Amino acid sequence: MKNKKQNLYILKLSFISFINYSYIIVDEASGQAAIIDPAWELDKIINKIHETNVVISKVLLTHSHFDHTNLADRIAKKYNADIYMSKKEIEYYKFKCRKLNLYVKGYHSIGGDFY
Repeated sequence: MKNKKQNLYILKLSFISFINYSYIIVDEASGQAAIIDPAWELDKIINKIHETNVVISKVLLTHSHFDHTNLADRIAKKYNADIYMSKKEIEYYKFKCRKLNLYVKGYHSIGGDFY
């Protein structure tokens, strides 16, 4: 039986009393990956990316709270990745960062509820 490469990595990240989770989702066929809500511990995130030998091509942000977005620009710059967030979230909170793309097919809604 062929060994199947793991395609989801969960990172528990913290800063002072904040604890957040970030996720790396891998397309096994291409080796391309997306990271969701990169926050707080840049070295830990970079180490996991190198350990898994994936290419980060997208940064996905569920919403614009700082504890979900504070490393988005740095990750995007380091890996030349595009950043995606829902159009509604961007418009409502006026969120801005480099390489930001609108995601319009489904989204994490304003205030944290899903539509």
